[in-house]
Amino acid sequence: MKVLVTGATGFIGRACVHALRSAAIEHQAWGRDRCDLRDSAAVRAGLLEARPTHVLHLAAAGVVPAEARRPSAATDNVAMAASLLAAAEGMSLSFVVAGTMAEYGSLERERIYERAPTVPTNPYGSGKLAASLLFAADPRCCVARLFGVYGPGEQGHRLFPAVLQAARSRRSLPMSDGSQVRDFIHVADVARALISLLHIESAPRVLNVGTGVGLAVRDVAERVMRAAGGDAELLEFGARPRHATDVDRLVADTTLLERTLGHVPQSRFTDEDLDVLVASYRGPS
Repeated sequence: MKVLVTGATGFIGRACVHALRSAAIEHQAWGRDRCDLRDSAAVRAGLLEARPTHVLHLAAAGVVPAEARRPSAATDNVAMAASLLAAAEGMSLSFVVAGTMAEYGSLERERIYERAPTVPTNPYGSGKLAASLLFAADPRCCVARLFGVYGPGEQGHRLFPAVLQAARSRRSLPMSDGSQVRDFIHVADVARALISLLHIESAPRVLNVGTGVGLAVRDVAERVMRAAGGDAELLEFGARPRHATDVDRLVADTTLLERTLGHVPQSRFTDEDLDVLVASYRGPS
């Protein structure tokens, strides 16, 4: 097995490269500066040079909230999918592709299963959905729809680093109401799941990757704040409005994930888990 990883310098990409290295799996890492994934000729040349057996496609446009609402978040994600598939024509390749819970959008469901309606609420979700449909139409591909991924290495605007920064600085953090329910899954568990899927010859075309456990953002933020030694009063819930695309509930149905991998990643939110989490964001002392 030789794995080509796109988006290798991103948050999830770095975790996957680390897991591949730890498993002694041969791989080549492509970051933003390696190849314009929208250019099928450049991708084709890169594939011919690298000669991978598998592609782990993690690169995405629109992952920053401000960019998620731009039309280019849709068009770029679709262009990358089309380019990769065109470039791989005639090659013996398998794909594992990172999809997103944003493809489901605003569904009023306790848990969302893979064949649920898809009603994305922003260009990012729409583009990722269109890209997923392109990939899922190809029997060589498995789209793993990732739910609320978190862990060390996240960008500072995201929930956990923002809460930890507020705890360190003792400054208040304006937040929305915090009643949104999300399925939080640690990035290391995501990396393990994605790499496991690389080894499965007949993986499902679309597969949720989450824990199946829904937690309110407010409860999680308060617990992380306390674990970091901060005062939960620093979290100013309701101080800013939700984005119009910020839906109430996104929790994975993990039945197919368990059937495929034989297990489901656990929700890591015991007190001991939170102590380890806080320490992991701080890095080596």
